[in-house]
Amino acid sequence: MLGLVLAVGACGPTEVVVTMEIDVPNPGGGGSVP
Repeated sequence: MLGLVLAVGACGPTEVVVTMEIDVPNPGGGGSVP
């Protein structure tokens, strides 16, 4: 969660989405990135 907060402060909501995809290695195949 800290990574998401840092992403928000550093860049913006778009970067947060990218960070989430990186931090969470697609646990259930529901990620936006194929």
